Amino acid sequence: SEGEVISFEEELEHIIAYLQLQRTRNQNLEVAIECKTKEFHIPRHSLEPLVENAVKHGIAQNGNTGNVAIRTYNRADGYAIQIIDDGVGFDVNILKRGNTSLAKKLAQLEKVCGAKTEVISKPNKGTVITIVLPMLENDLLEE
Repeated sequence: SEGEVISFEEELEHIIAYLQLQRTRNQNLEVAIECKTKEFHIPRHSLEPLVENAVKHGIAQNGNTGNVAIRTYNRADGYAIQIIDDGVGFDVNILKRGNTSLAKKLAQLEKVCGAKTEVISKPNKGTVITIVLPMLENDLLEE
């Protein structure tokens, strides 16, 4: 169910399935998965909608051509997840209003997981979403 805590690997399986489906529809979509760590947990369906946004709003509006990357790695302050696209980009000030699906999903991760989130986007350059999940809280989610 929505919000249920699952392993990152399980969420990644859903992301990969979604991206494979999109690649069958769009040969100009390039995908890179660079996961240096997978040993953490996350609420179900918390990342896949962010990847969908990258494809639907970033790449589709860029003539259906572009790259999407998912990266994970350890940082001193937690597990980092990045969703990167080289699509059309957007004005990040719209996130401050809080009424977009992206803003709501990031707020949910901050509230439920104690995550730190950052969105950097530049017109015609793309978007980088970084989510850092604290290790201590993540270890407690497992139990």
